[in-house]
Amino acid sequence: MRGILAITGFLAIVTAGLLGAAVARRSPPPSTGPSVEVAAAFPAPPVERPPPPADPFLEVEPPAPPAVPVPPTPPVPEPPRAPTPVSSLPRAGVLEATVAPAGRYKLGETVQQDLVVTRRSTFGILGTNVSQGAQYGLSSRITVTAVNADGSLVAEQTVVAVKLLDADPDVRADAAAALEKMKGVTFELLVGPTGEVTAVRGYTDPVRKTAGKLDELQSLRIGSILDADGWKELAGLTFFQPDGAIKPGRAWSKPAAHDWGALGSWQGKTNYLARGKASAKSPLEKIEYAHAIEYRPPAAGAGGDFPARIGSAEFKATAGGGILYDPARSRSTGAVETFYVRGRLQATVAGPAVAVEVEELQNFKLTLSDPAKGELVGKPPKK
Repeated sequence: MRGILAITGFLAIVTAGLLGAAVARRSPPPSTGPSVEVAAAFPAPPVERPPPPADPFLEVEPPAPPAVPVPPTPPVPEPPRAPTPVSSLPRAGVLEATVAPAGRYKLGETVQQDLVVTRRSTFGILGTNVSQGAQYGLSSRITVTAVNADGSLVAEQTVVAVKLLDADPDVRADAAAALEKMKGVTFELLVGPTGEVTAVRGYTDPVRKTAGKLDELQSLRIGSILDADGWKELAGLTFFQPDGAIKPGRAWSKPAAHDWGALGSWQGKTNYLARGKASAKSPLEKIEYAHAIEYRPPAAGAGGDFPARIGSAEFKATAGGGILYDPARSRSTGAVETFYVRGRLQATVAGPAVAVEVEELQNFKLTLSDPAKGELVGKPPKK
């Protein structure tokens, strides 16, 4: 489902949480030990007094001195109690404590993205079958230009090198010329806190061409190398983050969509499955994925400047791949994917509509490395 499908270009140029409840800690009442009690005053032992001298006039003993009352013990004030916790939003001006998302990049950090694409396409038009194959590589430099408080970031991607590795003789010159136009292309990637690429900004496909004559099949023979959605999906693998802890056998899904331009779109989901370590001695985790997607034909009148008007269309795809992920650094180190699509459509360039049968097999390999060290991202440092 990657946008690197040659069909689009092939036909394009035809048919190319609330802060959790704020739990106020209730201060436990201070431990005072046993209750403090004040016992009644014990009367002092009687004091022996010498008998008073005989006084004939004093027949009565003098009265006892008045008892002195013991002052009551003042009550011990009870310490103030914390109010009952109440869920509430943080006050204005108070920032919630944020957890740095896994794999957060630093401002100015750079990653080299090396991509190798191999594809074989077969088209049947007016009884003529056209088959073309090519293999090519593109190297890009991705530099983080902004990092936000929530972990989202902006990165600039520049294609710094291209190479045609192999191609059928009849498409070699056109493929080489198309690749050369990709060199130096620069665009921005907007990446969310969880590694999801939300947008590609400023990308214009330099390979798009005006349709040639149908009998020359030019619009089918020269494919777009990558469209905006293709770069977006590759960036998604570059900044990939799993949905939670990686444990062997753990599965999860994410929505998947791909804009196929004038040919329509693909909608569905991508299913992921953690397989465990890539090998017995490898620190990397292997995550397999499969695209469960369905084709949706273009809306009537859609197509923009696409050289052909698409009538009925029907396609089915089988696609999936694998990701190598370094849990120590929370980074993807690379990915591979296979995409097979087969279908048919009605296309009109001039005159009556013609039936076009399409079959394509495409593979790609993505490798991520630190350009300063020339090492794979996530590779243990040299001792």
